Amino acid sequence: NQLVVSSSHTIYLIDSSTGELLEKLGSESLPEGKIKRIDLLENGLLLETSSGIFQSNADFTLFSPHAQVHLPPLHFQTPPAALLSRILQDWRGQGIHLERILLDLHTGRIFGSLGSYLLDLVGIATLILLYSGISLWWRIPRK
Repeated sequence: NQLVVSSSHTIYLIDSSTGELLEKLGSESLPEGKIKRIDLLENGLLLETSSGIFQSNADFTLFSPHAQVHLPPLHFQTPPAALLSRILQDWRGQGIHLERILLDLHTGRIFGSLGSYLLDLVGIATLILLYSGISLWWRIPRK
């Protein structure tokens, strides 16, 4: 059981029972043009783009022009609540990881773009203090 989700230039194949992403087809593997319509067939995908109608092979690796000029009307279905919940959870994530917080704190991004510049200034000030400390240390006569 597969669920097909599409944006204007990307197709996502999702396992409808678990909500797991099976395949992501980007613009590099799809026919040219904006995706207008998509249909999951038993042996591949039927794809209507701004440049025509195409049918894929069973592996979704090759798209060839399709002879049919008009496609039958679409029937939309709402995904099951459990699947929709899983998709939303995967999209939103599980929250912020400690690693992400530490990395943002270390780079200054926790304070936005101004924080990065502030951290750069702190680094430059540290280098100036290091240079001045070493130069003063070399000037002091030793006994």
